[in-house]
Amino acid sequence: MAYIKPSTGDTVEAEHVNQITDVLDGTSGEPVKLKNNDSVEYVLDVQNLDTVNSLIARFRNAAGETVLGIVKEALNFGKQIVSSVATGTAPFSIASTTKVTNLNADKVDDYDAPFPSAAIADGAVTEAKISAGAITSAKLSSGAVTAGKIATGGVSAAAQLASNVVETAKIKDLNVTEAKIATGAVTETKISTGAVTEGKIADGAVTNTKIASGAVTSTKLGSGAVTAGKIGTGGVSAATQLADGIVTEAKIANGAVTSTKLGSGAVTAGKIATGGVSAATQLASNVVETAKIKDGAVTESKIANEAVTITKIADGAVTSAKIVGGSVTEAKIATGAVTSTKLASNAVSSSKIATAAVNAAHLCSDIVDDTKVGNRVPQFYRRQGGDATNWDVTGTTTYMPGAVRMVGGRIQIHFSDTQNLATVVIGYGVTFSGRPLLFYSLFTDLSQSTLEAVHIELTNASTTGVTIYGKRASTSGTLDLYMHWLAIGPE
Repeated sequence: MAYIKPSTGDTVEAEHVNQITDVLDGTSGEPVKLKNNDSVEYVLDVQNLDTVNSLIARFRNAAGETVLGIVKEALNFGKQIVSSVATGTAPFSIASTTKVTNLNADKVDDYDAPFPSAAIADGAVTEAKISAGAITSAKLSSGAVTAGKIATGGVSAAAQLASNVVETAKIKDLNVTEAKIATGAVTETKISTGAVTEGKIADGAVTNTKIASGAVTSTKLGSGAVTAGKIGTGGVSAATQLADGIVTEAKIANGAVTSTKLGSGAVTAGKIATGGVSAATQLASNVVETAKIKDGAVTESKIANEAVTITKIADGAVTSAKIVGGSVTEAKIATGAVTSTKLASNAVSSSKIATAAVNAAHLCSDIVDDTKVGNRVPQFYRRQGGDATNWDVTGTTTYMPGAVRMVGGRIQIHFSDTQNLATVVIGYGVTFSGRPLLFYSLFTDLSQSTLEAVHIELTNASTTGVTIYGKRASTSGTLDLYMHWLAIGPE
């Protein structure tokens, strides 16, 4: 769009503020009216205040408010600056690096506040940038405070040292002076062996209580130091304190050698006169031990009645020959002592077994055969067939059966009205080793006048059961028959 210099007071159309300087060129102290080229009514009162070639202008809205001021080399905005430039193009370009006072921006160099370390240039945080007390313990990395970082006298208070931090290597030689050692701090364990020399002990410091019992040995006494006055009454109390042979017979008063004066073992056999030990009271209790008794000296008369107790009898000493016949009575035998191994073969005869003492648990399996069964007990004595073990084979050979089992029961055979057929399945409840022999009998509650002809057939016989089929002549009314059945077969 091209623009023509307007005359004073003419209306000017403009797209944006950057073209206003072209509009003002040639005007002098006169208002200029601007209008958008879309005909929206928005009038700005523009005056050129340049009277001495200072290039100053002021833009006012219809209310008289200044929205833009143009002075030499500067623009003054009284309202919000709005840029519609799309992302990817900077809304304005600045050549100066001088700091802008009171500029408040949401981002700096693409970073949101607070700014991460990446936003801070290396070396940018100088001493002047760090406020007093800002570097706390948490800001220091482990080992960061080296010896060179601590000023002379920097550690000035005991609280700045952790407990037990001053170890041996940290203390200079000879720097622990008397003033540094607390009263009573030098305990026994702190004094090394041999450290207390004669010069360290004050005169008269070794009192009676400081000398341990027995510490003053013979070598500690000077020659002639133990005078008569140093020996207390009864002070010479041990034989070793007397020289050998100094106590002669004349020195011993009559009766002075009492029992306590005799040393252990001092009275030998040679010191005892023949018959010197003549009374029982001269022997102490328990003095006559085994070695003192001659073999065979303890005869029957020497042993007191009841003296041979159970503890005196050695294990195994009471042999069979020592026991009188018939002495081992029932009372002498402990409960449960007569085990199976103690019984001789065939020792338990019929008379030894109490009435009803043998129950089922005492009998081995299959031990009671037909020879052991008494009168009034039915026996499956013999079986005829064509095989010794397979009961299913027909024949007339007589066999002695082995293990046999029997199962029986009672069932109902029901014929419904209009039905002449009925079926019942019998399960034995046990499994035979082969198909058993089956026996049955039928009966009914009907009177003789109402009896019907019924055909019964046994089919599908197996080792576990059989099926009963019934067929009657008529189909009218209901009919109930009852069957007693018995299955006998190999176990």
